[in-house]
Amino acid sequence: MQEIESIGRDFQTIHSFSAIVAAWNESPFIEAHIRSFIDMNWLTSELIVCAGGTDDTYEKARRLTGPTVIVLLQQLGEGKQSALRKCLQAARYDVIYLTDADCLFERQAIENLLRPLAVGETAVATGWTRPLPEQVGIPIVQYQWARDCFTFGRGGFYANGILGRNAVIFKDVLIAVKAMDMDVKTGTDYVLSKHLATFNERIRLVKDSVIPSEYPPMSRQYVGMWRRWIKNLVVHDAREQWSHVLRATLLASLILGLPIEAWIAPRVLTAFSMFFFLIAVVKRYQYIGVGHKDGMPISRWLLLLVPYFTILDQVAVMMAIVDLVSPKRRYRW
Repeated sequence: MQEIESIGRDFQTIHSFSAIVAAWNESPFIEAHIRSFIDMNWLTSELIVCAGGTDDTYEKARRLTGPTVIVLLQQLGEGKQSALRKCLQAARYDVIYLTDADCLFERQAIENLLRPLAVGETAVATGWTRPLPEQVGIPIVQYQWARDCFTFGRGGFYANGILGRNAVIFKDVLIAVKAMDMDVKTGTDYVLSKHLATFNERIRLVKDSVIPSEYPPMSRQYVGMWRRWIKNLVVHDAREQWSHVLRATLLASLILGLPIEAWIAPRVLTAFSMFFFLIAVVKRYQYIGVGHKDGMPISRWLLLLVPYFTILDQVAVMMAIVDLVSPKRRYRW
């Protein structure tokens, strides 16, 4: 593996950062996103937004331009990766903060995220997210939040990958790994994580860095997000991930096939499928238990809908497989 020489910096230097954001058709969120940055009153930082789309995202962003807010125009067909490259070229500070336009900035969360860089532990760190305040009571959002609590809140000292909604990295490291030089249509976070691994850069997981982020509030949106995530694993790391995805596909086939199996298949096969479905449901109740210990509110509807959400997860797996076998859909965002 290649290695990038670590560069020692004091905390005052690292306390300065450039946040870079690609915002395409983000009209419902862009104003709150930029205002949350301004409200931090963090004078040694800047927010660079490359905004565009078929709505008024760019116009809304432009109205909030100021001493620490720079807005660039994202052209049709440019894509997220190209937009982030433009932001990176305009960045003045040595530390780059990665986030999304549907997230809100919180000073304490960012300070916690910067600390491992300041003390020389790492060149890259990632935190995680919680729902926007107005989403906290939505059952499917609570379900996703519980999964994040299980994944990140119970994770180890290092993370397997970057969560691009809340991560920091030295600018020279980001340039050196050349992940931004690639035209990646989907899975940009995963590609960056793989490039960092190639350069032997470990990603520090900062559990007390949690920022508000928009979670998919509807079943269709949730399945679409999960479907892309599964597909990206295979697209960008087929050798490592195919076996995991194939096992998930087998499980999804058994569970989704239960109605047909109950009608025409032997009872042994039906019982076998039902057994694995119940295991999958119990596992998801465990996620909720972990989330509750971390302070996540639990609604009655969430508890009742866990079997339904389990089925949605299986639908996402099968749709990801459909995408993977179709050349036209494989690299579609």
